[in-house]
Amino acid sequence: MKQRVYKTFTAYLWLTLASAVYALGFNWCYKPNDIAFGGITGVAQIINAALPWAPIGVVVIVLNIPLFLAGWKL
Repeated sequence: MKQRVYKTFTAYLWLTLASAVYALGFNWCYKPNDIAFGGITGVAQIINAALPWAPIGVVVIVLNIPLFLAGWKL
């Protein structure tokens, strides 16, 4: 039981650290230099350029919700 909790904790820890590195790289490198990403993040950048009041992170989450639901259903 203790081993399972440890494996789950370390998996979540690595996911959290990777997400933080991704977010820092995006905010420090890509956004200030107007370098576009592909996929959902790129679409969120386009929406943010058209609607500056819409933060990129929120748009990414909103756009991923239908994809998550479709993936769950399929």
